Amino acid sequence: MDTISGTFPSFSQDIYGEIDDVYDTPGINFDAPIIDNGDIQTKPLSTMGYGRWEPIKKKILLLLSFSGLIGPLTGSMYTPCLSKIEHDFNLSDTSIEISISAAVFTLVIGFLPLLWGPISDLYTRKWLWVSFLGFYMVVTYLATFSFHIWVLIFFRLLYAIPISGIFVVATGIVADIFPPRERGNAMGLLGLVPLSAPIIGPTLAGIIIRYMGWQYTFTILSAIAIPLFLLSLYFLPETLNKEAIQNKKFNPFTPFKLVFTNYRIAIIAGILSSTMPCILVLQLIIGASFGQENFYSLNSIEIGLSLLPIGIGNMIGSITGGRASDRISKKFGMAGRIAIITILNISLGFVVIGFGWSLSWNYLFFPLAFSFFAGLLRTAAGPSAFVYCIVLNPRNAGGVMAALASSQFIAAALGQFISIPIAGLFDDPKIGYAWIMTFLGILTILTSLTSIYLFYQEKQKSKYESH
Repeated sequence: MDTISGTFPSFSQDIYGEIDDVYDTPGINFDAPIIDNGDIQTKPLSTMGYGRWEPIKKKILLLLSFSGLIGPLTGSMYTPCLSKIEHDFNLSDTSIEISISAAVFTLVIGFLPLLWGPISDLYTRKWLWVSFLGFYMVVTYLATFSFHIWVLIFFRLLYAIPISGIFVVATGIVADIFPPRERGNAMGLLGLVPLSAPIIGPTLAGIIIRYMGWQYTFTILSAIAIPLFLLSLYFLPETLNKEAIQNKKFNPFTPFKLVFTNYRIAIIAGILSSTMPCILVLQLIIGASFGQENFYSLNSIEIGLSLLPIGIGNMIGSITGGRASDRISKKFGMAGRIAIITILNISLGFVVIGFGWSLSWNYLFFPLAFSFFAGLLRTAAGPSAFVYCIVLNPRNAGGVMAALASSQFIAAALGQFISIPIAGLFDDPKIGYAWIMTFLGILTILTSLTSIYLFYQEKQKSKYESH
């Protein structure tokens, strides 16, 4: 993507059912006014228990879920614009500028969650959240007036900053207001609206591009942010319990220490970091090249529709992956989760290779079919990987997740940066893309094979425990 429909992991209720157990129930000591049945109450939240949050927490969750749509929607609406951007700025579909415009967005999303997480845990959730929405609203509107590719790249860098923090702060707010026994369901609902972005975004963008121009996709995104910003400014309370964080210290590099000091987590991070470039480069190829004459000569609406299969695959994989992981783990333990990670990601590697070579078959059905299965396999394997890592370090679940997300997007940014220019070195870009996807697919297969060692260890562990 340059769509981030899977910019952040797609979490299911099943995953968070296990994560719930690793969080301590936070205390509540807040003095902000709340909204109760539409009326502003002056009663401080510090006097309220979790049971008293029922009227307001559902409204907050609804606001967070719709606001979470912004990130995936921004990414999924940009990809169909690429062909028109290439035309308006006199660029080829293999130009370095197109790669940079995608990579800079992904790189920011990879690095900055390491900063926003500690800030939201130490200082404020509400005002960081409000500043994200306000900054996003302004910057996306200004991006409408991009008159040069490097101006557009600059604005993409800027609006990636708030997008990188929205999911981080939203999960923190949910943890503040929902008790552990309800948090799994709340996290599932939090991701429900954003899951629709890969389906809504490309189609909506295609229509806007066709009848208004690609620049107006930014205007629409800015307009969507306005009511979310106003609602957050006036109705969202501060949920951070500052009394519970007095001894915490700011250290954005802690998540990476958690990964590199545990070889099991490091292996999973390596696997995830090899699969993310596959998906993002695949979507970049569809957006940048499918409108070209030497490919399929699709118009903007057709390019948007061509991104639907991978979006649908992402949604199905996200919904089914967690449930399948839990069912298999009940029978086979952690070894079952490792088996899912291994089998699905090896399959993903072969699917990615198939996508690359199907570009030369001159039948649009085949690359779209491969893209569907690529999205399905990757998101279905995600829950097993995330739960496994969290079980290994439950006291630092948030830090582990931040490190896994960052490593994936940093790797994906590198893949986006080099893939399109390399394809341009070939006389036929289709052959160039085929070899790039072959390399990414083989890399995914090889890194996935390393999880066999983890499978063997978990099997030995379960045998030992059974005796």
